[in-house]
Amino acid sequence: MAQAFYTAIGGISAAQSQVNVIANNIANINTVGFKSSSFDQLLKLDGSIETYTRRDDSKGQIRITNNDFDIAIDGSGFIPVTSETGEVAYSRDGSLKIGKDGYLLTTDGWIVGDGIKIPANYPP
Repeated sequence: MAQAFYTAIGGISAAQSQVNVIANNIANINTVGFKSSSFDQLLKLDGSIETYTRRDDSKGQIRITNNDFDIAIDGSGFIPVTSETGEVAYSRDGSLKIGKDGYLLTTDGWIVGDGIKIPANYPP
């Protein structure tokens, strides 16, 4: 009886994980550089269910934006970015701009790389 109860709880947990993955994919459908995830589950011999998600790292669509600072990643890879507080992360959003101090920033204000400074006289 107890085993059936735990198996049922495992199934409910797996279903909730699947709903969370789908909801995250839908919520970020228009997020530039977003990589969707897929949900997989494996039924083990002992009756338990192992769940995991897998990020889709396939190439997305590259669009020409006519912004001199926008970049695109053709293939795998990420852009290292740093927040104002020093937190390091990785992004695939290549929509970039120049900040007030001349540094190349993401649209969310994260510094690209270790700090790429654009000369004040750009464009020449």
